[in-house]
Amino acid sequence: MSPAKIIDVGVVQRLGNRPEQQDRYHVIRPGRFQQESIAVLGVYDGHGGDLAVNQIEQELPSVLESHLESKMSSHQYQEALKNALQDQDAALLATDMSHQGSTAAIALLDTARGLLVSADLGDSHVVLANKQPGERLKWNVSRLSLPQNPSSTMEKARIEEAGGEINHKYGSARVGGLAISRALGDMSLKQPEIGEISNSLRSAGDLECETGVRKNTTVTTDLVSNEAHTTARHLQGRNVLLLASDGIGETSDAEGAARHAAKCWEEGMSAHEIAQDLGRQAMRLPAPDNCTIVLLFIDADSGE
Repeated sequence: MSPAKIIDVGVVQRLGNRPEQQDRYHVIRPGRFQQESIAVLGVYDGHGGDLAVNQIEQELPSVLESHLESKMSSHQYQEALKNALQDQDAALLATDMSHQGSTAAIALLDTARGLLVSADLGDSHVVLANKQPGERLKWNVSRLSLPQNPSSTMEKARIEEAGGEINHKYGSARVGGLAISRALGDMSLKQPEIGEISNSLRSAGDLECETGVRKNTTVTTDLVSNEAHTTARHLQGRNVLLLASDGIGETSDAEGAARHAAKCWEEGMSAHEIAQDLGRQAMRLPAPDNCTIVLLFIDADSGE
């Protein structure tokens, strides 16, 4: 395991065609947490308003730090990220924001060991471009995040087994009115609120598909899950880590953006310049959305 050195960081936010910016992000460099070698990046794409995502922006770093200890294994880091996100979700449950929520795309870098751990909920992106030591030309691009939406075979099965249903009323697969199947917040699609809704509907014998509940069914588990997908890997060589909301486009667009960022880095551009360039490209997409892009350039080659 080689140490990893953070070379540069770049961030860009664009409003798109939206009336307000509901994306938030974190860039926490080593030295902020008690575990001084830890850096944390996060991108959160809010929906239904900005109250939930504002609370996440304010609280999540402290929530995460409460789960961090010294000398954690890669598995323990993954569990820490999962548990922190579930604790943050529980904090949102204590509010009145039934129909507000957010995706989460988080990367934790233990610079002392060159260990990169990621966690994601929803459809925001985490992508890594890596060039191994001794390779001159080839950048290998890996998607670390896993899109979680109701059209996924696995997610559809999970939702239906829980007593929910997928609808296509708005053209795309949704659970209730939501086009993602894992998120922070959205308490109207989680216990205990979704259980109360399903019991009420069952008693009335009535159903509107926006509730996400299958007719005559009592839901006993969350339809929108707070169980994050996680990855862990030890870094070598040069690395470009990209986190972005779905305003950057689909998965293929995020992978292409990471590859473009790596190429621009080799050409001598700064992380700030590259992030600005990617932001401009995102605004050329049809009906551009809120877009947030965080870039982290890492050297795990020299061991410095």
